[in-house]
Amino acid sequence: MLSRALHDKWGVAKSLNRLGELARAREDHRQARAYYDNALALCRELGDKAGAGTVLSNLGYVELHEGNLPRAAESFRESLLIFRDLGFRRIMGLGLVGLAGLARARGHPVEAAKILAAANTVLEKEPPIDTTEALEEAYYHHVVAAVRADLEGSALTSAWAEGRAMSLEQAVEFALLER
Repeated sequence: MLSRALHDKWGVAKSLNRLGELARAREDHRQARAYYDNALALCRELGDKAGAGTVLSNLGYVELHEGNLPRAAESFRESLLIFRDLGFRRIMGLGLVGLAGLARARGHPVEAAKILAAANTVLEKEPPIDTTEALEEAYYHHVVAAVRADLEGSALTSAWAEGRAMSLEQAVEFALLER
């Protein structure tokens, strides 16, 4: 890795995160976690809050996929709080998607639908930052389909309307509730 040869820790952290994303896309979660853990350590060493928030979100998806719900919750929560402090609205919307998946995995499809609807509202308003959102977008569609399968029409419609009516701040507080 050129960044490593140049002693560019920030570049190494970013490269490790990207390698983690590639491993996660291949569903090699063990390797993704290894890359993410190393990237997170470097981000924290550098004081790179945005980088740490991104890696924590990515780790949340790995933990969620592997059924480690407490660790997924911890990672998503820390990530969302970082991005709330930084004011990165689009990334907060993406973070809500992970928490919606977590709510569904914990057996709360109505809450998941509300969180997804709130996330959808944010993502419609905020332009994409770059092209690295493909995994989150695919997960969004996956969890929406799963929630639709979990809920009957009127329950889904009602939950979706409640979620769309939330402000981003309300949605974050709702999504961060312990369930």
